[in-house]
Amino acid sequence: MAIVRKSLQKTSSVVKPASKRKAARINGKSSAIPPRKAKGEKLTSKVVSEDVLVYVNRKGNPGLTFEKKGTPIHAISFDEKLGIINHGITKKELIELKERYDFNLVTLSKILDITDRTIQTKPGSFRFTGNVAEKILSLSELYSYGTDVFQERSKFIRWLVTPSPVLNDKRPEDLLVTSLGMEQVKQELARLDYGIY
Repeated sequence: MAIVRKSLQKTSSVVKPASKRKAARINGKSSAIPPRKAKGEKLTSKVVSEDVLVYVNRKGNPGLTFEKKGTPIHAISFDEKLGIINHGITKKELIELKERYDFNLVTLSKILDITDRTIQTKPGSFRFTGNVAEKILSLSELYSYGTDVFQERSKFIRWLVTPSPVLNDKRPEDLLVTSLGMEQVKQELARLDYGIY
């Protein structure tokens, strides 16, 4: 049964997002309708009170940064994502992501499938490329989308560490070490975004 919630609630240790979607009646049941963007219109984040992870392209150098305005990472095009992966993601960008989302180094190294020592010893300007850059981008997309769904970074982080019945009572954060687990967490976020609990 689809239920549209109006505000964030914590009920029986399940954190639910605020839904700003309009509800529609389909076969007597409520379902949420995602916002549609007009042709050529850029999707912007619903989060307005804090910096969000956005795509930037400065002087032909695509990358990630935290700003109040811009296109959220989860809403950029395939070509922009490919540009970021091919150009590489700097250690500085990775560390900023780690600090903003309260990652510990061990968890981050497991998710990226590299040693924590590798992350520590590389200079700030070092660029992670290939599979590691792709994993960083996937993680960035997930966190950008999660923050957008919950409309606050702290609420999303709390949801990540709370066991979820839908995920077999596992914490979403624990599933991020595999691409299959990350996909499952993204699907759960999409259900929450659409108001399906």
